[in-house]
Amino acid sequence: SSGINAEWPLRPGLRAKRIQEEVERDQRKKDKDAAVKKAETEAQLRRAREHQVKMQEHFLGIEAQRERQEFERVLAVQQEGQIQEDSKNRQARTRKLEHAKEVRLQIKKEKSTDCDSALIPLL
Repeated sequence: SSGINAEWPLRPGLRAKRIQEEVERDQRKKDKDAAVKKAETEAQLRRAREHQVKMQEHFLGIEAQRERQEFERVLAVQQEGQIQEDSKNRQARTRKLEHAKEVRLQIKKEKSTDCDSALIPLL
């Protein structure tokens, strides 16, 4: 024990070397800890971003579904309106055709009556 103490003052270079090695070890540990912390932070940020993108896609999907449903609703209303309009047009056309038929029959009857009355004086 006294021999080591006696050598200690004689080896200041060894002591400085050991102190330097300890400082370097501490620095490497700090660097490693900082690298681990940085990697963990980056991984956490990456996971958070992936979650954010996933949620954004989810909400965009919901919005697209809502828009599709609204479009289909409007389309159904328009189609129903078109069906009703077509039906009204058919009914109006049928009424016009019936009216024209009745007018032609009346004209035909009047002509027939006129012809009959024209023939009576000749007899």
